[in-house]
Amino acid sequence: MTAADGLTGRERIVQQSFLLFLAQGYDATTMSQIVAASGMSKGAVYHHFASKEELFHAAIDRYFVDLARSGASSEEVPLGFGEAVRRAASAMTDGFAHVASLGADLTAYYRFIFHAIDKRRSEVAAVLAERLALLTAAAERDGAARDTAGTSATAPAPNDLARMAMATIEGAALLAAVEDPERVREAVDEAVDRFVALVGGDRPNTM
Repeated sequence: MTAADGLTGRERIVQQSFLLFLAQGYDATTMSQIVAASGMSKGAVYHHFASKEELFHAAIDRYFVDLARSGASSEEVPLGFGEAVRRAASAMTDGFAHVASLGADLTAYYRFIFHAIDKRRSEVAAVLAERLALLTAAAERDGAARDTAGTSATAPAPNDLARMAMATIEGAALLAAVEDPERVREAVDEAVDRFVALVGGDRPNTM
């Protein structure tokens, strides 16, 4: 059943547990606190989740894995490198905006992500590998386009460009989360624009 806030009971439990994990940390959060925050009965909460550990994994799925994979489908029209970097940045800042809309502190969200790495390192690595693969493919396409246009020049390898792009996005987001959380999207967009201009990442006109 879906409530007035648009969340099912299970989704509300996951959301409230996520906010408690951010505010207090995993170890300090109890199932009793999660039950109280959810506004549901103890039986209803335990009907969906048998333990705090199970809830933490559900929170990782919803607030890291799902957000990280949003806007990253390989089925879409192939993008140029600059477009792909901007798409990756937008997906990340959209995720941050969603987390912030819940009243969450973004630096606490980073702590949550690092805890998620401890719990699910291989899956987190797989999510990052998917992002890098899409950016690498875009860089390879643009390398071929530059060759066709006769503008090829010595440049980092496509996989190195992809890693540089991810470092630019992640680094700009982290700095903004610490310095001025309300400017995360603006700060990331500015950093990405500078990076793309620096590496010549916008697809050349081959006409």
